[in-house]
Amino acid sequence: MKKLLKAIAILSLAALLTTAVAGIALAAVVVKDGFVTVAVEEHGADGTRLTIPVPASLLNLALHLAPAIIPEEELAKVRREIGPYASALRAAAEALEDCPEARIVDVRTDNETVQVVKGRKNFTVDVRSSDADVRVSVPADILTRVLNVFGV
Repeated sequence: MKKLLKAIAILSLAALLTTAVAGIALAAVVVKDGFVTVAVEEHGADGTRLTIPVPASLLNLALHLAPAIIPEEELAKVRREIGPYASALRAAAEALEDCPEARIVDVRTDNETVQVVKGRKNFTVDVRSSDADVRVSVPADILTRVLNVFGV
């Protein structure tokens, strides 16, 4: 009976350690890749407040699956249309990814404000109007990831 309890204890400990290591590895991937966040806040009494954080790892998965899901003729069309601009897009993507934290776009009117800000690891697009505020944050290397998937 002692051997059975010892075996169960060892198997339980192994399962616990495996789960802990897998959880830590998953958390590390999420932290490394960051999040894509969309936040919408409508003004007014019945306004909607919605924040959707999605691990960028899921975006990476979607990007890797895209070539298998998108018909080949559509992929060829995208590559053909982007082709003449590929080197400029790649250079811009690398420059934007490596640039220091900065406000890239700042447009203000009487009713709206639009800002695009490069943070340490993210680009944030912030639109504020009298009706609603919308904020979208994506990893700084998102354009490079998309270009890689489409082979540009």
